[in-house]
Amino acid sequence: MCGRIDIPETEEITTVLQVKYEGEENVPAHINVPPTLKVPVITNTKPDTLQYFTWSVIPPYSKTGLPDFKMSTFNATIERLEESGLWKPLIGKKHCLFITNGFYEWQYEDPVKKKGSKPHLIRAKNSRFTLMAGLWQVWKNPTTGEFTPSCSIITLPANTLMAEIHNTKGRMPAFLTTETAKIWLDQELSFEERKKALEPVPNEFLDFYPVKKVGDVEEYQEKFKIC
Repeated sequence: MCGRIDIPETEEITTVLQVKYEGEENVPAHINVPPTLKVPVITNTKPDTLQYFTWSVIPPYSKTGLPDFKMSTFNATIERLEESGLWKPLIGKKHCLFITNGFYEWQYEDPVKKKGSKPHLIRAKNSRFTLMAGLWQVWKNPTTGEFTPSCSIITLPANTLMAEIHNTKGRMPAFLTTETAKIWLDQELSFEERKKALEPVPNEFLDFYPVKKVGDVEEYQEKFKIC
């Protein structure tokens, strides 16, 4: 699954992707973002605007407006999109694009007992950003009327490279290119047409880098500084 991502700063996203941002402050880059924090996304309803949503879809029936850790809604498995009561109402209607510098996955020396974990940073090889397909939802506070937008990354069965790294569950995010991202966000297309954008990427699409510790700023700056 995808449980830690690396996000670029607001100004870089708007410059590279040529989108606008209506927030008051530039959000800095963050090399180790877990679920429940806000992440940069572009939605199908505002494809020209960068927004920040809570990472972990908040169900409309939530009483708190906070992510439910028991449900683990930060990922949405592609196999359940069309049957789940949580995901089905969103497909074809509330699609989004996660904008990242990459994500982290752990490889285990003993995948059965989950011993000897080695973190890896995985990135799209020939793209400035590593783009991922997602779904989004808006929770409305019944008392105040305040809206809280949230989102989830769609995951697929891993390709052979990712299956070797993620050797406990064999999953990976639904990666997108700039072209397939347009398809995923295109409201004029049917869901069946848009779903074709979620085809698994080949091994050659990705680069991976073993890291000593997720969130180690010094190691990150040394290995992964982007010019």
